[in-house]
Amino acid sequence: PEVSIGAAGEAARGSEALGSQPGGQARTWHLGFDASWEPDLFGATRRAVEAADSGIQALAEDRGALQVSLVAEVVSDYAGLRTAQQRLLIAQDNIRTLAEAERLAEQAQRSGLGTLADVTQARAEREMAEAQPPLLDADIAHFSHAIGVLAGGFPGDWRAALATPAPALPMPADLPLSLPSDVIRQRPDLRADERRLAAATAQIGVAEAQRFPSFRIPLGLGTSASVIHDLFSGASLAWSAAMQGSQSLYDGGRTRAGVTAAQANTDAVRRLYERDLRAALRDVEDALTAWNSERQRQAALQKAVADSHQALQQASQLYSRGLSAYLPVLVAQRSLNQARDTLALSELAQRRGEIALYKALGAGGADNTPGVADHRNAAETTATR
Repeated sequence: PEVSIGAAGEAARGSEALGSQPGGQARTWHLGFDASWEPDLFGATRRAVEAADSGIQALAEDRGALQVSLVAEVVSDYAGLRTAQQRLLIAQDNIRTLAEAERLAEQAQRSGLGTLADVTQARAEREMAEAQPPLLDADIAHFSHAIGVLAGGFPGDWRAALATPAPALPMPADLPLSLPSDVIRQRPDLRADERRLAAATAQIGVAEAQRFPSFRIPLGLGTSASVIHDLFSGASLAWSAAMQGSQSLYDGGRTRAGVTAAQANTDAVRRLYERDLRAALRDVEDALTAWNSERQRQAALQKAVADSHQALQQASQLYSRGLSAYLPVLVAQRSLNQARDTLALSELAQRRGEIALYKALGAGGADNTPGVADHRNAAETTATR
């Protein structure tokens, strides 16, 4: 319903040259209310409201999807930062080991037990190792700058706070080899697609309603008088009521084409929904496969690190008893550092696999966003109309 209030005053003078009416001046004053109501007999307004509500809910789900991506990006950068710091410590240990090996090679060359080629080779290995820390320093700066920007600040805001190395993120418990497909319903992007499909479906109802007659009920209540103080007298009261209806007899197929366009748009949105659904299933399967594969690889690398530790201990015991030179100890130490570095990269790959699974499942989305959860079940019903 629409209600309005209005007042008007009018002064007019008739033409004296007209024989049908005498000339003269007249004043008229009006005051009153006007109301009209357009019954929503065929649901055009109701379906338009449904479409608008679904659009709002889709935007709320888009916000949840952005939140999931933001959290995943921050955690991924943090994991990369801590791994780079861990690898920097391993690289520094390796440089010290290679520097000691170079010193022993020089000592052996001076005593006639080694060659200049051995010294040059040891020096080259140390120099190659010294080229690694600058790259890791750049990675640390890159990740800290990214975290500062993602946190809503500037690149250098978090660099001091994150400069001290800390333990990497904890590893979660074992994950299943597969997950039920309905778990991806919590993905905000899929729920947004579902709401857009509901909005497009409602637009079909709006287009269909345009093909039917429209009705309007105008009402009027007011007073009219030639003298302003007579506006409030009973004799000046006037009212009107009517019923109006209209139906297009021919529009060149415009309304029918509108229905066809709405149906085509709904079909396009549905196909996008199906595409995103299949992509979501693929993302979950890929993330689970990558996570379990990296888990198996990591188990082998952990054994390699343990064996390298044991080899270092055995070489150290032989050296302490005078049964071996110190060079095998350095070789064992270098092998251990390489295994530790490879294991650190594997742990980072596994953590990023967990983050990919987090995104694929939509974990941490805006499940409790007002106005979204209440329509979760209604979405499926609306989408199948």
